[in-house]
Amino acid sequence: MSAATPTSNVAETLAARSELLEQQLRERDELLAMAEHAAGIGVWDIDLEKQTVRGTPQFWRVMGLPPTDQALPLETTRRLRLPEDSERVVTGFRNVLGNHAETFEMEYRIRRPSDGEIRWIFGRGRLIRDARGRAVRYSGIDIDVTERKASEAALAELNRELERRVQERTTALEAEIARRVEAEAQLRHAQKIETVGQLAGGIAHDFNNLLTVIAGALDTLEQSLPADQERLHRLVRAALRGTERAALLTNRLLAFARRQPLEPKLIDVNRVILGMQDMLHRTLGRRITLETRLADALPPVFVDSSGFENALLNLALNARDAMPEGGILTIGTASVISLGSDATDNGTEPNGAGVAIEIGDSGFGMPPEIHERVFEPFFTTKQAGQGTGLGLAQVAGFVKDAGGLCGLDSEPGKGTTVRLFLPAACDADTKRADCDCTGEGT
Repeated sequence: MSAATPTSNVAETLAARSELLEQQLRERDELLAMAEHAAGIGVWDIDLEKQTVRGTPQFWRVMGLPPTDQALPLETTRRLRLPEDSERVVTGFRNVLGNHAETFEMEYRIRRPSDGEIRWIFGRGRLIRDARGRAVRYSGIDIDVTERKASEAALAELNRELERRVQERTTALEAEIARRVEAEAQLRHAQKIETVGQLAGGIAHDFNNLLTVIAGALDTLEQSLPADQERLHRLVRAALRGTERAALLTNRLLAFARRQPLEPKLIDVNRVILGMQDMLHRTLGRRITLETRLADALPPVFVDSSGFENALLNLALNARDAMPEGGILTIGTASVISLGSDATDNGTEPNGAGVAIEIGDSGFGMPPEIHERVFEPFFTTKQAGQGTGLGLAQVAGFVKDAGGLCGLDSEPGKGTTVRLFLPAACDADTKRADCDCTGEGT
């Protein structure tokens, strides 16, 4: 048996090494394929001159195409892109070529032929140039990122929902804060009014007692004066008129402080207005025309008659002062089932039927900043000594005691209209045994 030649030994060694290399390459390819499949990464290579593409099996699976070792026309993968994304990808790639860049990244959508699903693809590639700098190949990877995009969309929707809820809660908190601020302001205002009312009532009560003494003394003095002392009689009568005016002011203060006893009874609003016409004519003077527009068959109301007359008189005096050059004062009445929310300043709608009274003038009106404060006690725009600021406050107090509502509309140059709503005495919820529902109230 002959010994092996050196040449045969070399061949055997080379064959063994070749087989080992092939084994290593197969193991590497298998490991790479496993990694691509696990990561969802497909590797591709594009021949830009031949316009063909090769890819790993995972690349073709990502594209939804059968795996192949052959080079396929580039149009095979291009036509998978959705039309609205395809032009964007082409434009981006052209920008890379024009800027002489090396890498390119893009997200786009495809429709997979294998199942018809729309999938999001993330692609990253690198250009390979020849010695002259001309791009000849384009290699890279594609990753299916559909799940990530769905998660991002869900997270974005969750964020929008969270922002919406935060905004709703913020709006609700702002409304609650505004409501509390308004409630606190109303409470402070009510406390202020109560304090002012107590102070005014106490002063008025004591002052009224002093006026009674002064008036009694003046009356006694006048009766004691000789008949021929006309000058002294005039002075005493002037002093008595002053005490009467002072008593009227104290009565207003007592009414504001709710210390004057109320005597509510059934009244016919129209009848009271008609009965006050002569006095109103004298109060308004010749330059102001009084017009009445009284509705028929008004239901009776249960209020303090003197309080209602004083309210009308106060409103007439305010209207007269607002028309120094003359004008028209209109007093109207109407029977209503319920009052709309725009009929009063506070936007409150009363329950049940009642009588609406409107007192409107053609005077100079008032701006909003004054309009908002006219019912505040002691607020007046008149000069010192010409007004106490209690007129409209007394009107508001009377209406509130009667269970009604009052409001005011005014605009500079267009006059002022005050609206009063007094509930009907025969309302189904407050029907009285002595109510006369025929409108012939006592």
